[in-house]
Amino acid sequence: MLPVRDFRFEDFIDVYMVGDGFPSLVIVELDKLRKLLNEYESKASDEEIINDPAWSVVVEQANAAIREWDSI
Repeated sequence: MLPVRDFRFEDFIDVYMVGDGFPSLVIVELDKLRKLLNEYESKASDEEIINDPAWSVVVEQANAAIREWDSI
């Protein structure tokens, strides 16, 4: 296991998970989530985000990543 240190989400996926041999499907699902988060255009308020259909896609992908994580 790699030493614990402060990571950004990208580092967590690219360094920790890949370096520690996590299953590739977990990494793939987290990478999809990363892509959606990076592409998401922020809104002015939390309410706008919650009501944004594009945010629903992000939430669905986060749930997919969690399901894969829970399977390991």
